[in-house]
Amino acid sequence: TGLGGISIEDTEISFGWDSVSNIDGYKIYRDGLFVAEITSTQYSDEGLEKDTNYSYQITSIKDDIESIKSSSIIFSTTNCILITELDSSIDDWLLGVISIIELFEKINQYKSC
Repeated sequence: TGLGGISIEDTEISFGWDSVSNIDGYKIYRDGLFVAEITSTQYSDEGLEKDTNYSYQITSIKDDIESIKSSSIIFSTTNCILITELDSSIDDWLLGVISIIELFEKINQYKSC
């Protein structure tokens, strides 16, 4: 079903999906390994490595019977800067707080996301 509510940080990935009716819960698999059993349609995975790809699959559970795994969903943690941080960096450069070299480093970091 539909994926949504995606949030990706340096060491955390959060996502949600459309609910399935008449089930008891969901199991989450990361890189093929079971990581959680939950009843909500929102999952947060914390303590991950920066700049790393992670593959997730979801199953539904009803009366202790598990569905087949969903297609893989691949997310990458990142240490990219947000556009608001880039805007702030431009302001800092205009005010003389950071050098042009530091500004270009921020722009390159943003472009690589």
